[in-house]
Amino acid sequence: MHTFKRLTALLVCAIMVVGAFAGCSGEKEDNGPYTYAYFTENAPENLDPGVAQYDIDTVQYLGLLYEGLFKINANGKLEKALCEDYYTKEINGETKLYIELKDTSWSDGVSVTASNIVYAWKRLLEPNYEGPGASLLLCLKNAVAVKEGVQKMMTIDDVGLVELNEKLLEITFEDPDYNVDLFLRNLASPYLVPVREEVVAANPDGWATSAVADPTTIVSNGPYAISAWTDDSLVLKRNSYYYLKGISTEDKQKYVNPERITITFGAPTDAENAFNAAKSGD
Repeated sequence: MHTFKRLTALLVCAIMVVGAFAGCSGEKEDNGPYTYAYFTENAPENLDPGVAQYDIDTVQYLGLLYEGLFKINANGKLEKALCEDYYTKEINGETKLYIELKDTSWSDGVSVTASNIVYAWKRLLEPNYEGPGASLLLCLKNAVAVKEGVQKMMTIDDVGLVELNEKLLEITFEDPDYNVDLFLRNLASPYLVPVREEVVAANPDGWATSAVADPTTIVSNGPYAISAWTDDSLVLKRNSYYYLKGISTEDKQKYVNPERITITFGAPTDAENAFNAAKSGD
């Protein structure tokens, strides 16, 4: 319970940061994009939402790069994010939750589908996978037995999580009386955002680390995507496919602004110098 409360608190910070960027005009280069720059002492080591270490800075980065089914707003209230709609049913004595996804895309233009959620969650529940996010999913049918390996005949496909179609999830709970509202709040955790299986499979141990050869291959479904990542900085650009298909560049400014965010890592004095240099255009 304490872990969940801590995650929720961090998420509120992340949502507030996104909101602040969305309403900030930042610096506008001559005939160029609006940009925003800030500095931090903490450089992320891994932006894989399943294994990332959640300090405040990392939660902010993940909140800009990924979007889960729900989010916690600045007032601590639950809001739908990637979720378009949801409803529950009682079938054969089991409680089932159905979640319909909104129509949006990853930063490379590929549609976000229910299979991306299924893969991300089942990855956490694999017996040999080390990631604290699994604790948020142990309420699913057979999840404990699969994670702990106590039922040798069970596989990850026995977990109560099914993709009914590209935009519809079916979730079955172990306990038919489980508090569904509590589970919906769990879904605001950055651990439970969608992940692309083929992207992870191409580089399982390093697909979302600063060591990756081309950081633009780290696809995201949030308002921003990675443009560059070095030991000194992380540069994010507007995700042109974040609910923005077919929308003009002018209108995109209204939904995701600034267009670019530059995050500089290092000691405060060094970072401040870099910040001022970026602001002055040097």
